[in-house]
Amino acid sequence: MCVRLCVCLSVCVGQRNKTMDPQLLQGVTLGKKLGSGSFGTVFTGLLPNGQFVAVKQLAITEGQENEINLEIEVHKRLVHPNIIRYLGSSKAVNAGAANVLNVFLEFVTGGSITHLMKNLPDGKLPIKPAKIYSRHMFEGLKYLHAGNVAHRDIKGDNLLIAMDSGIAKLADFDQAKVTGTIAKAKTLAGTPFWMAPEVITEETGYNPMKADIWSAGCTVAEMVTGKAPWTPMQTPMAVVFKIANSKGWPDNISKEGMPADLIDFLDKCFERDATKRPSAVECLAHPFLQVG
Repeated sequence: MCVRLCVCLSVCVGQRNKTMDPQLLQGVTLGKKLGSGSFGTVFTGLLPNGQFVAVKQLAITEGQENEINLEIEVHKRLVHPNIIRYLGSSKAVNAGAANVLNVFLEFVTGGSITHLMKNLPDGKLPIKPAKIYSRHMFEGLKYLHAGNVAHRDIKGDNLLIAMDSGIAKLADFDQAKVTGTIAKAKTLAGTPFWMAPEVITEETGYNPMKADIWSAGCTVAEMVTGKAPWTPMQTPMAVVFKIANSKGWPDNISKEGMPADLIDFLDKCFERDATKRPSAVECLAHPFLQVG
């Protein structure tokens, strides 16, 4: 399985990322906590050469080794301006008895788009920068999908912004899936508010690439409204039930005040028939994503 995966990624995605000197990485000093989730905690890290990196700490429990190795194997072969770079990994020093792995990633100064919006008027993005960041996101998706990699957890928290360059980058490949051109995914993956309906309802499997398009559409809407796509509910399962039994757009996205090209773009991203939903390449040709 590992050999077949490595060959597929090498051919379909690109050359391996150039990793950093392991001894340099071992000398990291952890700083501010940037975020945490079910798969680990992310800190800023200062290397002995003065460079800052992001450090994702994973506590490895029995049976998780293959899952984590797969994530790393996928990420280390992703080389694209709109994808966070993998820099290396090593066993955490002074981790006590715990089996803790440090995964070193490119440090992006602006943080997530969700965090960035909290510091802006009305808590949302103006249309012009939203278009630019959206195009970057779909460029990253185009690259992933061309290599038969589905992200499966696209949302504002996983789209990071480099403040100096204004470049948006997809991050967090915990749930990424390498698939064949016709293979279907059957596992529930993603964050409920951004999850495509077929991920919940299709018992025989779904196209994870088309599910990414729905989630990316939710993220575009999130940028311009400053809100999660679905009305908040008490439990994740309540959200899942609502999505499974809904029709049309997510209910927390209002078309009021949206330009016509954005409404048309989201109409296509939120197409309920996943076979009719556009690919990332087709999305990039849409008028809304033309930023030149």
